[in-house]
Amino acid sequence: GAARASRFPVVKKEGWWLVVADVANNTLLSIKRLSLKQQARIQLDFVAPADPGVATLTLYFMCDCYVGCDQEYEFPLEIKPATMAD
Repeated sequence: GAARASRFPVVKKEGWWLVVADVANNTLLSIKRLSLKQQARIQLDFVAPADPGVATLTLYFMCDCYVGCDQEYEFPLEIKPATMAD
C-alpha cells in the first residue's frame, strides 16, 4: 500500500525486499523486490557457496519506507559436493 510520508512530494508505495546473504564471506547471493500481502510464496534463486559443508546464510526482510520493520533470520544450508553428470 501507500506509505505515510507527509514530507515526500508524491505518493510513495511500500517497497519490501528479500535478501539472502553469506555474512561470513560478505557476499550477496540473492535480492528480490516484492509486494506485501497477507501471504506470499516466493522463490529465490541463487548460486550456493562452492565449498561443501554447512553454510550459515542470512535472510533479510527489509522495508524501504519504515524504520524498525526489518527482520533477519539465519538458516543453515547443507552444500553437497558437485557430481559429474553422465
